Amino acid sequence: MTRLGEEKDGGYFVPKNLNKIDFCMTAGVGDLIQFEYDLAEKGIKCFMADFSVSKPPLNHKNFYFLKKYIGNDPGNNPNDEYISFDEWKNSTSIDLDTQKGILKIDIEGFEYDLLNNLDKKIIKKFSIIIIEFHHLNSILNPLAYEYVNNIFNKILDSHNIIHFENNKVTKPVEYIKNEKLYDMVEITFLNKKGI
Repeated sequence: MTRLGEEKDGGYFVPKNLNKIDFCMTAGVGDLIQFEYDLAEKGIKCFMADFSVSKPPLNHKNFYFLKKYIGNDPGNNPNDEYISFDEWKNSTSIDLDTQKGILKIDIEGFEYDLLNNLDKKIIKKFSIIIIEFHHLNSILNPLAYEYVNNIFNKILDSHNIIHFENNKVTKPVEYIKNEKLYDMVEITFLNKKGI
């Protein structure tokens, strides 16, 4: 394993050997894209999407940026702000049947809706999936737990967790004596078939 990207928030663990990886799709860019820059330096095409920024803070010949939110419009927004995952994928040169890729999602809580609506067949085609999960304290509610659990099971059907890290930007909730739950975690999943 190796860490690419920023030293703290914005850095992610991936397998050391990425020679077979052709592309990365990043939903949620913000101002931290050293991870994508490190991939681009390895010759990996990086397709990024985020409506909240006008462009990535760094440039690279392997960067392809779309100013859109990925997922379903939660309402009250102009339709041109959102694009479905399938529309985004189809707007790129990516061929999930012949190319190997990374899916990275950091979209501030909207990852659940995106993953819930993402076809399991698509999830299975990614070699590596990196997700920052937000609002995990909500799993203390039985309905939210069931929803989040179904999403994890959907991913774990084809992938294993190879790295788990609490994002310590916020303080954890101590819900039982000496048991803490962080509100945000970063997880790297590796396809069970490998890269």
